[in-house]
Amino acid sequence: EHYLSAAELSAVMEISDVVVLNYSDSFTSQSGILNVAAPFKKPLVVSDGRSSLASVVRKFGMGILVSGNGAKALSEAIIAAAETASEKKLAWDAYLEFASWKRHASTAIKIFKEIS
Repeated sequence: EHYLSAAELSAVMEISDVVVLNYSDSFTSQSGILNVAAPFKKPLVVSDGRSSLASVVRKFGMGILVSGNGAKALSEAIIAAAETASEKKLAWDAYLEFASWKRHASTAIKIFKEIS
């Protein structure tokens, strides 16, 4: 086990069918890995809970939400995510627009103008 280099992470994402971001139910993730995974448009299996990660996946439909504490539910979610991979690619386009630098810069400029 080691921290993956950018090249290693890219290679792993490229060959993967599904990206699993599953955490224990007691852990709340803001997972920045979502934006690393985004360009690869792979279906996700994500811990369902009260986190921004789960809410974004729910909002854009980029994957399947699952309890972080059940192996059976996790394995079923991985299979289901792989089977719906082509549908999930379309959902990523909406997320990428939402999370884009252009959109965030526009929002920041608008807010700055309102407060100045």
